[in-house]
Order: sequence, then structure tokens, then C-alpha cells
Amino acid sequence: MMQANTLTVLEAGRLAGRSKSHIFRAIKSGTLSAERDESGNYRIDPAELARVFPLARPSAPDDLTRNGHDTGLAQLEARLADAQDQIGDLRRRLDNSEEERRALNARLLTDQRPVRQWWRWRS
Repeated sequence: MMQANTLTVLEAGRLAGRSKSHIFRAIKSGTLSAERDESGNYRIDPAELARVFPLARPSAPDDLTRNGHDTGLAQLEARLADAQDQIGDLRRRLDNSEEERRALNARLLTDQRPVRQWWRWRS
């Protein structure tokens, strides 16, 4: 017996902030219980959905959303600046190690053995 206030898989996913496939996997694994309607589609009780998945918060008014985006944008810009500083530091380190490698290769490739005198009477 189907209740009138049950949800489709898509509606349940939107309410829970999950994808349809996530909801289907939860049903198949037995984590979320659902009934099939006459047409064979799953119907989910809202209380059952709330038990398994915390419901997504309702959307905020536009001014709060914009402020949230501005805060998020400022955080992203700060992370970008940090990442750019880190990239610059890593590039400097790489350049320094490359110079050191070249200097060591130059020393290794030159013949640094002492010159051996074959004629001992000449010094």
C-alpha cells in the first residue's frame, strides 16, 4: 500500500543532496528501504530517507548566497595565491638543484686523476 507522500528516486536524491545512482546503490545494498509502485518504480518514504541521509539544507535567499559565494571566492583566491607562492618556491629550488647538478657533472666529466709520470728521472 503506497502512501501519497512518498518520493521518487530523483526527488530523494535532490533532497538528500546525492545522485540518483547513489540512492539506487543504497536501495540495492539494503541501507535504504523502498517500495515499488504499480509501474515498478521505487518510492521512498521521507522519514526513511532522513534516517539514512541527512537532508540537504534548503536554499538560502539570494543575498546570503551571494555573500557565501563572495566568501568562497575570497577563500579560493587565497588558496590560489598560496599555490602560486609554493610553485614559485619549487621553481627556485628546481633551478638551484639544476645548477648544482650541472656543476657536479662538469667536475665529474673532467679528468681529475693526478698526472702520472712515466719517467721517474724527470721530475
